Amino acid sequence: MDLVDEMTRHSCPISCFAAAAATPEHAGEFREAYERGVRAIFDVFYVLARIENSAASASQIRLVFHSIVGAAVLSRALGDQAMLSDARASALSALQRRRDHTFV
Repeated sequence: MDLVDEMTRHSCPISCFAAAAATPEHAGEFREAYERGVRAIFDVFYVLARIENSAASASQIRLVFHSIVGAAVLSRALGDQAMLSDARASALSALQRRRDHTFV
């Protein structure tokens, strides 16, 4: 399974609701639900990433995850699909380097 592809191929709920979750009007239940959702998505990503590449450390997996999510948020805000494609390629490259024990 290509985790990065799966995360970027579909509309990401993290990027879809990020702006709304950041507003003061959503400081209660909405933000709490959003945070639980983000953590749940990360937990699944983490488990699958460890299965796919057992040499990846927790901090390296978080870096790839955060990079993809950040690119998705920026890509959505700017209407720039190429930005997300570039981030996807970079994340895949980083995971491959890690698999080869040369993670940067």
